[in-house]
Amino acid sequence: MDIAEFFADGFQKLKHKPLVLLVNASVWLVILIVTTIFISNITTLKHAFAFSFFNIGMLAFAYYLNIYFVNRFIEKQKYGIYIFLLIALIVGVTYSRFSINSFYLATYLESYTFSNTWKYFFSGLSTLMVVAISLFYGLLINRSRKEREYQLIIFKQQQQQLDYLKAQMSPHFLFNSLNNIYSLTIGKAPKATEMVLLLAEVLRYALYESKKKQVALTTEIDQINKLISLYKLKSETPLAITFNSLLSSPTASIEPMLLIPLVENCFKHGNIHHASHGFIFMELNETNGLIRFHLKNSKDPQPKEESKDSGIGLKNIQQRLLLLYPNRHSLLLTEEPDNFTVLLQIDKRNE
Repeated sequence: MDIAEFFADGFQKLKHKPLVLLVNASVWLVILIVTTIFISNITTLKHAFAFSFFNIGMLAFAYYLNIYFVNRFIEKQKYGIYIFLLIALIVGVTYSRFSINSFYLATYLESYTFSNTWKYFFSGLSTLMVVAISLFYGLLINRSRKEREYQLIIFKQQQQQLDYLKAQMSPHFLFNSLNNIYSLTIGKAPKATEMVLLLAEVLRYALYESKKKQVALTTEIDQINKLISLYKLKSETPLAITFNSLLSSPTASIEPMLLIPLVENCFKHGNIHHASHGFIFMELNETNGLIRFHLKNSKDPQPKEESKDSGIGLKNIQQRLLLLYPNRHSLLLTEEPDNFTVLLQIDKRNE
């Protein structure tokens, strides 16, 4: 989010929170009035107002710009950039106020003599105080927003669990039915027999293993391979599907069903069955607790009409990642006319 979008979005939110807008405007107005009254003791009310308006305006500029810096850089742990911009902001605002104030005092208050040290002290100290307040307030806003997002994720997960329980078929009935179909196809339709067996294993993993907090990464990889086999069995022609995996630790683990929805997304939205250029490429690497999953699939250059559930899988993954790995993951989605790329990185090194 750039600075224009940030302030535009903030203004839109303030429109729905008139009390917050009123409090902000009232505080700055009171400071302006008090400063004007104080300065009017040594000059005319007109010049006192102009002097105060400039200084309060510069302080308000520093206040809200620093809140943007906090949201933009501290939120993403880019502390070096934030410190650099903060110093530049303080120096810039302080020097601007010093220069204008020096001109004003020399022009309209010739009977009063103020040393440059006093002017710098006045400009710098008040700027530092305002920036410190805005830093505290910006951190408070971010914390409050994260708490709301966390509660929303919890609520949605609970809602999804309720919806799942309402729609859940008895697993015993389901597996008994698959076993019956498997028995009927043995010796008659080898391809169908293999598909039923694979489907039963995938469903068993989704129903039972997904209840665990962690599963071996090799187990998740095994399920991905089974999904690939299922799709290949469905096709009458060979499919260009590539899946490579390389783990530095055989005991590496991950939350169940975290990677599989990304794979399903490739099959659902890609045009893998296109004979000439349909493809799916997947690569999973784990190095000392750092997991990197790269997926790329072809897509139809002509946009299709999106269904109601389009994009839900990716949104659910994003919400789970925010809950499970706050500030320890990245999910980059890149869409081009003829392909779609997902790059997921999870940092489990400090667990």
